[in-house]
Amino acid sequence: MPRPDDLVGAWRLESFHDTDADGRPMTGPLGAEPDGFLLYTDCGHLAVGMMAAVPGAGSADYMGYSGRWRIDGGILRHLILVCSRPDWVGVEQVRVAELADDLLTIRTSPDNGRVVRWRRTGPASGAPYSDSRSEEGPMNISAARERHAIRR
Repeated sequence: MPRPDDLVGAWRLESFHDTDADGRPMTGPLGAEPDGFLLYTDCGHLAVGMMAAVPGAGSADYMGYSGRWRIDGGILRHLILVCSRPDWVGVEQVRVAELADDLLTIRTSPDNGRVVRWRRTGPASGAPYSDSRSEEGPMNISAARERHAIRR
């Protein structure tokens, strides 16, 4: 289990899938190639937003929530205060977390269930928005619009 200081910062979604009873991966609720960000603050706040790269690719197009987080007894806990699903408000999600270098894996259980992998992002540089992107630079708005078919 990572220490709380290890999780503070910004994380980009790498993968999000479910597993069957035998541990085999299955497409998750946001389809095969979801995108998203997870933010943990050092004062215990969190925000997560995830979306399907292709609308209609999964059972949901967007999932997001914010609230409080902590590690207690080796367990990662998210207390949901605001959510795109009203039935999750007030729910505490109990998760198993593993950290290997800059890859954070969060599971609903040690053996099967939902698996979400996040990669730590580098510091943002330059203006908040830009049409150029380096691995550690600002988001490329044009590429994001194209990838997610966002139109003005």
